[in-house]
Order: sequence, then C-alpha cells, then structure tokens
Amino acid sequence: MHILNSPTSSYKSSSAEYKLKKLYDLCNKMDKRDKQKGKPLLSQVIQKLGGWKMLGNWKNATWDLNAVMQKVQSDFGVPAFYTYEIKLNQNKGGQKVISIGPAGSGRHHASMWSYHRFQRSTAYEKLMMAASKLLVRDASTLSQFTPVKENVTQQLLTQFINDSLPMEKKIIAMAGTRSPEENYMTMSLGTLTTDTNNVIDWTSQLSYLFGNAGLSASTEVQVVNEKYFKGLSEYIQKLPDEDRNRVVHNYIIWRVIEFYMQELSWEYIYASKDVHDFERTTQLPVQQKCLKTSEYFMADALNHLYITKFLSKKNKETAHEISDHMRSVMKSYISESSWMDKETKKYALNKLDKVTFKVGYPDWMADQAKVDDQYSILTLNLSSYFDSLLRLVKLKRTLDQQDLLRRGTRHEEWNDLVYSTEGSYIFSRNELAISAGLLQFPIYDGDQPHTSSFGHLGVVIAYLLDYSVNTWGSYYDINGQRKQDNNGVSVRWWSNSTIDKYNMNQKCTKDVYSSLTQTVLDPNDKKWKTFKVSTNTPYQNYLRTFSLQLAKSSQLALQGYRDWAKKKGVYNRGMIPGLNFREEKMYFLAQAQNLCAVKSSHAFLKAKRGLMLLETIVNAALGQLDAFSQVFKCKRESHMNHAKKCQF
Repeated sequence: MHILNSPTSSYKSSSAEYKLKKLYDLCNKMDKRDKQKGKPLLSQVIQKLGGWKMLGNWKNATWDLNAVMQKVQSDFGVPAFYTYEIKLNQNKGGQKVISIGPAGSGRHHASMWSYHRFQRSTAYEKLMMAASKLLVRDASTLSQFTPVKENVTQQLLTQFINDSLPMEKKIIAMAGTRSPEENYMTMSLGTLTTDTNNVIDWTSQLSYLFGNAGLSASTEVQVVNEKYFKGLSEYIQKLPDEDRNRVVHNYIIWRVIEFYMQELSWEYIYASKDVHDFERTTQLPVQQKCLKTSEYFMADALNHLYITKFLSKKNKETAHEISDHMRSVMKSYISESSWMDKETKKYALNKLDKVTFKVGYPDWMADQAKVDDQYSILTLNLSSYFDSLLRLVKLKRTLDQQDLLRRGTRHEEWNDLVYSTEGSYIFSRNELAISAGLLQFPIYDGDQPHTSSFGHLGVVIAYLLDYSVNTWGSYYDINGQRKQDNNGVSVRWWSNSTIDKYNMNQKCTKDVYSSLTQTVLDPNDKKWKTFKVSTNTPYQNYLRTFSLQLAKSSQLALQGYRDWAKKKGVYNRGMIPGLNFREEKMYFLAQAQNLCAVKSSHAFLKAKRGLMLLETIVNAALGQLDAFSQVFKCKRESHMNHAKKCQF
C-alpha cells in the first residue's frame, strides 16, 4: 500500500501508474460509494441480466440460460458456474489451451460439514436477507424497477433464498468431490456439451468469452472434475419445468450480489460481518480490499512500480548462483540415491535439467513503455468506481483473449505477484519461480555471507525443486503433463521397484514420527502438558511429508553451500568475524529465521488432538540431520538427535 499511497511520478493519463493509482483512489472514496449505495449494481448489472423477480421486472417467458450465463460469466466476470485458466500445451508446440473447473460460491465446501455449520448457515441466510432488502430499498429510487408491495416482497425474499441457497449448497458439494484422475480430462467443447446433456452450450459459452479466438465444437479444452459439470447439468434438468428458470436465475442473481457487494457502500460491506465471524476469516479494511482489487486487475503495473522502487538488479543476477548450485546438488542426490532404480534416475535427472527457473521478475516488467502499452486500451471513469470496475473486467477479458492466441514458452509470463515473499513450483509447467519479494534482506542479499544465503534462499529453492521429482512430481512428465493410462487414470513415471523402496522409507519415517511428543501450556490451568503426535490421518501424513521434505531441503542446501565454499576456497575458515561460532551454525540460524512463527492460542487444542505444531515439524526435521546434531552437539537419542534416522 506504500506504493499506491505515494505521489504519482507520471501524471500522463496514458501511464499505467496513473491508472493504477486512480483506481486505488476511486476504490477508497467511500463517501461517493455511500451516495450511490447499491444503484450501480442494479442498473449496470442486474438490469442487463434481465432484471430480478424481487424487483418485479424479470420475465420467465423470455429467459434463456445460455444467454444469461454468457453475460454473467463473460461481461461481468462472475464465476457463477465455472472458472477458467489459460495454460500452455507443451505437446502442441507452445499452443495455449483453456482449462475450466468448478466454481459457484465464495464459501469453501468444508464449511458445509464443519462443527459450526448450522450457525454459519444461519449467518449466511441473514446476509442474503440483508443484501436483498438493501437492493430492494435502493431500487425504489430507480425508474426501471417496478415497486413491489411489502408483503409480496417478503414472499419473494423467502422464495429467493429457498431457490438460490439449495442450488449453491449442491454446487459446493459437487465441486468439493474430486479425484486426482479427474484433474485434466481433455475433450472437445462439442463432447463436453453432449456429455452434459446439452443443458449448457459450452461451445457458445467459451466462443463468447474468447471472442476472436476462433473456437469451435472441435476445440479441445482441459476439464477439471468432469463429474461436477455432469452433476450441474443433471441438477438443472431435474428442476421442475415451471420452476427451473426462476430457480437458476435467482441463484445467478445471488452470485452476482455476493461477488460485487464488497464494491458497494458501507451498508453492503458491513452486512457480511457475521459470515466472516463464523468462517473465522478477517473482513479486510477498505484500503486492503482496494489493494486486492488493484492486484487482481492491474498486477503488472503494481509489479513494475515495486521492482523499480525496491529491488536491486544485482540481487536478481547473483541469485542465479544459488539456484544453479541447488540444481547441481539435487542431481547429485538423485544419482547417489539407493531407492531409485536406473531408469527412474535417468528420467528424474532429465526432468531436473528441464526445470525452468524464473528468478525475480521478467525483464520486460522493468520497461515502463511495455507496461504502459499493456493497459493502453483502459480508460477509467473518474467519477464512478463501479463503472471503472466493469471496464477492468472487460480489459481482463481482452488480455485473456490475447494470451490464448499467443504462442510461446511462457518463460516471460508469471502467475505470481513479483513482490510475493513465496516461491512456487508449478507442476503443469515444470517451472520454479523465485519472486522478487524473496530477493531482499534477510532472505537474500548479494552482499550478505553465502552461509546466510544458502540457509535462507537455498533451502527454499531445494524445497521447491524437490517437487519436480518427489511423489507428487512423479505424476507429471518432463513437460508438465499429467501422465495417464488409456483409461484416463493417473500413472507415475516412477518404476514399481522405486515405489516399493519409497514406501519402505515411508514406514521408517512413520515409526519415527509416531514416537514424537509435544509439550504445550494448558491455557486453563497454566500447566505444561505433554501429548503424543498422531500419525493416522491424511492431514498428519501431509504434515509428516512436509517435515521430511524440509529435512531433505536443509540437507541439500547445506551441501550446496559446502560445494560452493570449497569451489571458492572459503570453506571451513574458522570462526565468523564478530561472532563466536562457525559458518555451518550460521547456516542453521539463517534457516531458523525463515521458520519463525508465533504460537497461536489454538496450539493446546491442536496438540491435544495429536496435530503437529510448526515447532514440532521443524524440530523433527532437524532431528533427522546428523549435520545439525554435530554443529549443536546434541546428545544421541535426544529431542534434536533421533536414534532412528531415515533415508530421504
């Protein structure tokens, strides 16, 4: 927010910086939004969707699902039924492919089955009522809406909730059931339409969305969770004929209201407070919500300002030294491992060679002219935030159309914000990205000792690089395509013998972690209590895998430092000047700084349930490392030096 609140360096209305800061400013002007209330949503969106029965201007006889769905998804950017992503199809020479998946609610499917589900459901219904009543009130001041009597309004409100809420719950449930085999079912738009009983014309939907991209019934797309799309069509088909149009339209209108209500006046924003309380989520202050909106629509403009203001180009250039060493160390680890057979090693080494490293930011992002050009077609309405928002939806759609038509390796395209302080490994591209936000002190600075650099950044890179060849990465080939057999079932490039040996190693780690205990303070009687760690749930298995991956990353990054230091002739030079310890202790201290966290008030309850706390995850990882035990002189069979060590 510091960047957005700082003075504009370019007052040219054509500059991306000018447009970005004007958008942020418009969003924050709550006095103007309070004057408009819900009228922009009513006149600029709901009216163009054919009105709303609550307001007396919806016509059942002329309503058409496909026409309304085109508008809500494409013109207004509301993911009422599906969400989409443009991906690179490595098997077709750099051609792009559209991937579509489930959507339909701002709520997570887990909220449907949680302990507080009844309270959450009540809070959600309260939100629907409050938002609807506010819109009915605001519609009374607009000529295009017919006033409805109060007793009729209450009946229509009950009908609105009874229509849209069950449909949303059904969509949440269907979207939440997904197996790994259904991640990427490739099929033509015509086949998808036929397989879903022609309820939704998918060729028409995506042709409308992507305009001049030349899509047809034979165009292939990637479908995530085909069962969802079949279930959606079946649900709509089974609705009574006399109710179907009304039910689906009421659901669509609710999705539009929920999607846009945070962009309206204070009354609409505050209406969702109870839902946030029960979901245990934070309702963002307006400034932070406006930052999120700016990030979503004008991320590259914000990225450009960040890298030109805060990032040292030297750090971007020298960070490659760390990434190159970590790739080399990972290849040595694979070559020397005893649990992979020869053919699996060969494939893993080849895949590691093919991993694309993205460090810092793409070069074009530092060029102001290129960033300005990206937003050249955007003209904001400086007197209306909501109208500007709809113009940004149109801009995003245009940029997505251009992306679909663009061929290439996507090496210069980044999914993440460059000022993010997280790295990422993208399975579908075999690509590792280290954002510019990580190339800052204390994580990385070209002028700090490389003991710290490997302890900070080296561990992060090793952790992410491991994904390319580990149990998750074994489902994706060298080009990032998910491997499937003739029946569409996911298969691994690991051999059967490699899988067997991996499972044996997993048994060792399960034995080690099942003996762990956690001592935490009971907030009730203020006494320290010890609990055993559970290893019997899928979530615990995930945490155990996370801990082991951290142990492996620590070991690999330390080896990376040793190799670098020996090559430079600076290894094991004695005490670090000004500090009373050696370089490898400095390495582990740097790593520890990455993993600092404040223990939450829920720590006792988590430990009581047997869930591993972060400190247990970290300490268990270090307890597996001989190097850590030697540096800190940990006693054998102590908490930080396990008696049983497993192969990673």
